[in-house]
Amino acid sequence: MAGRQPKTAMNHWGQKSLVVFGILIFIFIANILLGKADVVFGWGLSFLLSDVGEYLVLLFAALFFTIATLVREFRTEARDGAPDPDPDPASLSTVSKAEEDLRHE
Repeated sequence: MAGRQPKTAMNHWGQKSLVVFGILIFIFIANILLGKADVVFGWGLSFLLSDVGEYLVLLFAALFFTIATLVREFRTEARDGAPDPDPDPASLSTVSKAEEDLRHE
C-alpha cells in the first residue's frame, strides 16, 4: 500500500463526480435508445424525458465530468509539484545560444 494515496476530500469529490457522470450519461443514452424504440415499434412510452429534461441531464453530466477532470488535475499538480507560475523569460526563448551568436557576428 506504499503507492496508494490517502483518501482526501478531493479524492472523494473526484470519485463521486465520476460516478454521478456515469449515471447521468447512462440515463441520457437509455432515454435516446428508448425514444428511438418508441418511434420504431410504437410502444407509447410515457416516461421519456422531454427536450428540456435531456438538456439538463446532459448539462449536469458535463458539469460532473468537468469537476472530476479538474480534481484529477489538481491532484496531479499537488503530487508532481505545480509548474513555475513565473518562468525565466530567457528559458522561453526559441532562439538558441548558437543562433544568437551568429546574429551578432
